[in-house]
Amino acid sequence: MRLRKKPHIYIEFGEKMIRYLAVDPSSQQIIEKDVLIFDAQIVTEGKITNLSLVESRLKILMNERKWRGAKTSVVLPEDFVIVREEQVPGQLTESEVKDYLALHMSQLIRSPFKQTSFHFEVLEPGEATQTILLLMYSSEVIHQYQELLENVGLTPQVADLSSLCLYRILLHQQASELDETSHRMVLQWHPTHNIMTVFHEHRPKFIRYSKASRLTELWDIDHEGRFIWTGETETVANATEIRIDSLERFMDFYRYSVMNGEAGITEIYLTGTFPHLEQVEQRLNERFSLPIHRFSPVESLEEPYLTLYGLTMKEKKAPTRKKKKRKGA
Repeated sequence: MRLRKKPHIYIEFGEKMIRYLAVDPSSQQIIEKDVLIFDAQIVTEGKITNLSLVESRLKILMNERKWRGAKTSVVLPEDFVIVREEQVPGQLTESEVKDYLALHMSQLIRSPFKQTSFHFEVLEPGEATQTILLLMYSSEVIHQYQELLENVGLTPQVADLSSLCLYRILLHQQASELDETSHRMVLQWHPTHNIMTVFHEHRPKFIRYSKASRLTELWDIDHEGRFIWTGETETVANATEIRIDSLERFMDFYRYSVMNGEAGITEIYLTGTFPHLEQVEQRLNERFSLPIHRFSPVESLEEPYLTLYGLTMKEKKAPTRKKKKRKGA
């Protein structure tokens, strides 16, 4: 008798919830999707603050489903990520660049974290110097999530950022239509925060996490993980306008400070767990003279599961993008 393989578990943590997908590793079919709801806040500023409660609920789930020992991947919070271009010596090989960054981290390479995990990609090779895209993350936070998953009987495999997961979906769905020269924003609009990530040449150029903490207590969550506003309608409408003003300031900052006035954001892809995204989309269209898009549905998943779906695609190859022919070629 052949033993059935355990599913791969994909997990995303929220302030009062844990959302997950269970995927068959052979067929890649989703066999379960659900959300665990907590009365108390379990994540604050990206860190797990009620560790014993989270471990207890996850252990019960793993035992009930017989998933102990299953491989797992997790979405890390964007509170602790830095994206920056850096210059490194041109003669270094890829492995030597990794050693160079590890040696000079928090010295020549500025980092706000006591211990820094990093990933890099070479953008422009050169004889004297080469330009790299550097993503830095707090090692302390990564270790906290890794230890939690191991304590509940799971085997951590992959960690990723929500914005990268979502962009992976765009590459999969619209590979031939996405112009590499665009400065494309993936805008995650959630009840208590926004995540604004700008991609250029299909690489993350800039990430900003923006918190709307004063409204946190006015949001409730139902048993399916949907957010419910409990305050006055006018209050949430005003808060939306304030967040759009903040978005406009970010777009100006990106154009004039990041890109030195040479380029700006050319289009926005909107998604998130905010319960009235269509109203946000309408206001964005009224405020900005650039295309506002929504993510296309994937399989039978609701929009809040899109990030996890993008995480399941991390090991899959995106479709090859067609290269545009040069005029006269």
